[in-house]
Amino acid sequence: MLLQESTFYDYYRYTYSRNICKNKEYYCKCMSINKNYFNRLINNFLAYDLVEKTILEQETEIKTIYKFKNILSNFVLLTKSEINKLLFCSSNEIKVFLVIKYLLANTKEKDIELRYIAKKIGLSETNSKTIKELVERLKVKNLINYYFYIDTSEEIKKKRYVFINLEFNN
Repeated sequence: MLLQESTFYDYYRYTYSRNICKNKEYYCKCMSINKNYFNRLINNFLAYDLVEKTILEQETEIKTIYKFKNILSNFVLLTKSEINKLLFCSSNEIKVFLVIKYLLANTKEKDIELRYIAKKIGLSETNSKTIKELVERLKVKNLINYYFYIDTSEEIKKKRYVFINLEFNN
């Protein structure tokens, strides 16, 4: 939710401290948590070095912000549209989406094995049927796009998925 309200600037996202305070009740209501737990979450973000409380100087104004840290290559920035769509996804759909988004970070399209996705989200590599269902749901929600082909290079024919980076199509 904080990312949804954030602003993108110079390869990082931030949100104003005053906006968090002002909208705390709204956040708590949406997430069905109390204010104390919300404050604990913010403190955890700071403790785990996921955000940094800092000062932003804009012309004549000085404002306190929470800057979301770019954790080198282990970090994927999401658009507001993606965040809004992900709010209505299951936790496994979100995990699959983030793995695919991460792997497509700097490329137009990529061949990704469903077994690899299953392993990365903590499922057994034999759960390719589950991953197929999750991938199809993400495609219907317009979060990902893919095509597939039949790989005949080995004795056993395999259905291979090639995922397309939607950011390259915009």
